[in-house]
Amino acid sequence: QALVEFQLPDGSFADHYFGAFWAPSYAAFAAEAFDRWIPEIPPELRRTAAGARDRAVGFLVAWSKTPGSKQCGAFNDPYALMCLVRLGKKEAAQRVIRNIVGNQFADGNWSVYGPDRPTSFNTALAVMALVRARTAGLEMPEKVIEKGAVALEAMRQQDLFPYSTQIGHEWMTTNHGAIARDSLCEYALTLAGCGSPGRLDGALGRFLEHHRELKAPTKHYYADFNHRGHGSYFFFFAHRHAIEAAERTQDAELRQAVACAVREAVLSAMERDGTFLDHHMYGRAYGTAMALCILSKCEEVSNREGDKNEGVK
Repeated sequence: QALVEFQLPDGSFADHYFGAFWAPSYAAFAAEAFDRWIPEIPPELRRTAAGARDRAVGFLVAWSKTPGSKQCGAFNDPYALMCLVRLGKKEAAQRVIRNIVGNQFADGNWSVYGPDRPTSFNTALAVMALVRARTAGLEMPEKVIEKGAVALEAMRQQDLFPYSTQIGHEWMTTNHGAIARDSLCEYALTLAGCGSPGRLDGALGRFLEHHRELKAPTKHYYADFNHRGHGSYFFFFAHRHAIEAAERTQDAELRQAVACAVREAVLSAMERDGTFLDHHMYGRAYGTAMALCILSKCEEVSNREGDKNEGVK
């Protein structure tokens, strides 16, 4: 209900400071959340939610014709592309692919900052989105995924992924400081065909060990990193990509442990009105959509048939 109320007439979502910058991402998260939960909600809300979902998709399709800045695109484009691919909106998806390809730096990376500050998580998102688009049969220049995967692998520092390879981020590249990025990066490399099951499991293990730290800086008005290398906006981002990566591991017990940990953490972030928030400047529309997507994914992983057959709870 809250997500419906947050929607603006053009199909985008309000209740956040950075709305103009990240509106495509928020619309993609909201469309996914509606698709995941409409079958589960009371009948009287389904029609309203379905209309909101369609307006969100319409916003994404319209936006794909006039994409935003190169820097915002490093975050918006991958999420929008994955949503459009999932919904079969091939023409709009092709337009976003062209934008992603055009925004790739000469060294193969992507970044919300610029070529002098490549970021592992932006590169991983782009690689993941392009792999999914290629799997769905969409066209893209040869080697763009491979070039991105090579660039991402080159950023690895002692089996951890830095926030950026720019000088000054070394203090964040620790077992605890890198947990918001490692699972995503390992997962993206695995999708691209050059990952390692051992490294993916290692990243998930580190996430389980340290993920509770991610809540400490949430709901603050500042955007800086705390002394452990976490920002408040890491919370939903990290948990979303950890549960996504967990689906790829062959270790059933590890997969279930991540699902339980992520579900517990996300539910603990619920506000008294039923919405979700990690960073005030990103807002409740973003947090609520992300939380709904994450919780649904946790249920998928927890109910995986093979795990049930093995007696894993």
